[in-house]
Amino acid sequence: MELIDGELVEMAPSFGLQGGIGSQILVALAVFAKLHGGLVADASTGFRVGRDHQELRSPDVSYLKAGRMARLPDSFVDGAPDLAVEVLSERQVGLAYARSKVPLYFDAGAQLVWLVDPYRQEVRLYRNGANTFDTLAGGAVLTLEPIVTGFELRVADIFPPDEAP
Repeated sequence: MELIDGELVEMAPSFGLQGGIGSQILVALAVFAKLHGGLVADASTGFRVGRDHQELRSPDVSYLKAGRMARLPDSFVDGAPDLAVEVLSERQVGLAYARSKVPLYFDAGAQLVWLVDPYRQEVRLYRNGANTFDTLAGGAVLTLEPIVTGFELRVADIFPPDEAP
């Protein structure tokens, strides 16, 4: 469930494709966090977002920088993660989806939002305060800058191979 405009909205579980892609990102971030600090959360973690933290959203993968909190609370997290990752379904790939969701994260303190499009095998990278986004694909490298330096993940590495062996 997510709280959207004051209404509880039931969220369907992810399809296998989206779940697998989210897992690739989560594992890479978790390994980095273990070595360099920070916290990582999966899609079952609720964040209070929006200007007055009145919306409850659950990004597919979240990263919180080192020092922000010692551990995730036994409640919803107040504010957005530093990085919110959404792995898009076929209904969500358009820019209209981004216009409604990305500002909620930024208004609550997120610094980066990655919208991962499994169908085009690309990532739209949004930075808080920027009026545009970058589209990364193939060998392009995702980082956590300006949150923290040292993390690198090739976009191609988060998607399944084109053909099964």
